Amino acid sequence: MLDIEAKREELLSKAQHNGTAELLNDLGAVEAMRGEVDPALAYLKAAARIDPDHEDIKANLSVLAARPEAAGETVDRIAGQVAADAMDCSPSYVHDWRRKRLQAVVEHFGAGWFAGARVLELGAGHGELGAMLLALGADVTFSDAGPERLATIAERYPDVPAARLIAHDVEDLWPFERRYDLVLNMDLVHRVQHWQRSIAGALRCADRLVLESVVCDSDDPDVILHGPATMHGPATMDGDAESAAAGCRPSAAAVEVLIRSLGFRFTRISDNRCNAGPLRYDWPVTGTGTWQPELRRMWFVQRP
Repeated sequence: MLDIEAKREELLSKAQHNGTAELLNDLGAVEAMRGEVDPALAYLKAAARIDPDHEDIKANLSVLAARPEAAGETVDRIAGQVAADAMDCSPSYVHDWRRKRLQAVVEHFGAGWFAGARVLELGAGHGELGAMLLALGADVTFSDAGPERLATIAERYPDVPAARLIAHDVEDLWPFERRYDLVLNMDLVHRVQHWQRSIAGALRCADRLVLESVVCDSDDPDVILHGPATMHGPATMDGDAESAAAGCRPSAAAVEVLIRSLGFRFTRISDNRCNAGPLRYDWPVTGTGTWQPELRRMWFVQRP
């Protein structure tokens, strides 16, 4: 039986040292078997490892990786399976919301990108989003403050090693020493006081961050709402009133000032592709200085 990981490392080493195009077919095929991705995408991904600055390779990789129909099919299959595994009691639109956010992430990076990618999910909850990336071949570390949530992840996904289940409260100092290809910080910023700490920590240990949160209705970077006195609307989608009452709701401008100050660039989702039920990403800022749990923003953050 072919040891896919060993064969991949052997071919990658030869290709990087020799730069020979003949090895790309084999390496691409191995990448495809490893992550069960489109062979053409795997081939280009392998080529990009050897010549990352080649403009034609980058252009073709971008086109293939961003095919919405392929991403949609992959996401629907994976999200459906995870929903069946989870059997949670969330409102009906929450499953659609998770699926749409995952589809946006997969379309941004390409399904093949996740094969072997080291991903850290902060505030993983019961692990639904990370499990979707596991199905794409990612090496996912789940982190959450609640040991009972980590226990649920271990029960639902027994193939996840214990070392990939880490108890961490994002209010505490950053504990992760490993470098990651991607950090997920989603539905978390508005639940904590030290929201800057989790973002800054992620960008110290990774070159890419997917960030998603409730934000307040302001374009002033100095506006950050705190605590229950500023609450407007229900506590949170999942009824976690305690965390919502203790958290922060920065303006999107405040988040973006922090990202830029750390030397990173970003693209923001402010269209309707992730809208689900009452949750909205395409709302216009009107400057009321209030917040609602339905009004959200999402960013793809990357080191230049």
